[in-house]
Amino acid sequence: MRRYFSAVVLAFSLLAVGCGETATTEPGSASSESTAAAAPVLADVLTEVQDGSGILLDVRTAKEWGTAHFANAVHIPLADISDDKTATLEKTKPIYVHCAAGKRAVTGAEELKKLGFNAIALETRYDSIKDAGFEEAAK
Repeated sequence: MRRYFSAVVLAFSLLAVGCGETATTEPGSASSESTAAAAPVLADVLTEVQDGSGILLDVRTAKEWGTAHFANAVHIPLADISDDKTATLEKTKPIYVHCAAGKRAVTGAEELKKLGFNAIALETRYDSIKDAGFEEAAK
């Protein structure tokens, strides 16, 4: 009975982390490398992007980028992710992939992983990332 209860609690915990916008997993840790495992804490991602130890990658369209984007972000639209377009990205740094709502971020992170990058999808809305302290670039 105890084992069954532990399994149920674990399942609900994983479900809650997967559905929430933040988790307590450290960015770049082994458990955060899987986009399905746990979302990184946005405050930690912000620190890494600001100090240069992490990269924020925007995979939205050029039109979305032109409307608004984060100051320290790199822009590679999802459709353009390839060896050629990612040549300037460092494979030694975690790459935090974002979009407008999170779905394209997951796809982008999966594509980057195929190319050998440590990519982590930010499965949250653009506004939530902004609310976490990421500054938009001046227009």
